[in-house]
Amino acid sequence: MDDQKWLIEQIEQLRQSASDYREQSFYLGLKDFAREQSKRINQTQRELDGRMWE
Repeated sequence: MDDQKWLIEQIEQLRQSASDYREQSFYLGLKDFAREQSKRINQTQRELDGRMWE
């Protein structure tokens, strides 16, 4: 979780320093992608934990 928080913060800093709209849009999309990936990783880990108990 700390890695995700660090990554999101880095992306946000890059977005804020972006010079044009296209670059800012790219970083916003990248931030959304990183959050979605983190969510999917957590879901997969929970699924594996659940299957190990079966």
